[in-house]
Amino acid sequence: YEWQWRDDAMNGQGTFFYANGNRFEGAFRQNQIHGQGTYYFYNGDRYVGPWLRGERDGPGIYYDAKGNSKQMEFRGGRRVT
Repeated sequence: YEWQWRDDAMNGQGTFFYANGNRFEGAFRQNQIHGQGTYYFYNGDRYVGPWLRGERDGPGIYYDAKGNSKQMEFRGGRRVT
């Protein structure tokens, strides 16, 4: 994890690197992805949108590695559109 660390937790803007090569850049609150951010997949795809307590939540856009995009909506981590 790189960036802001407050109150013994990931809080604020930062980048989290996963062991599988994925990474998240955006907002954190109390060690969870929370707020606007971009999740980068190791294969070049990415998802841009809001997060709530570690889950995708709200409207976002998924981009594949070739630049094609698809709008999506999530509630509590589950895709609804």
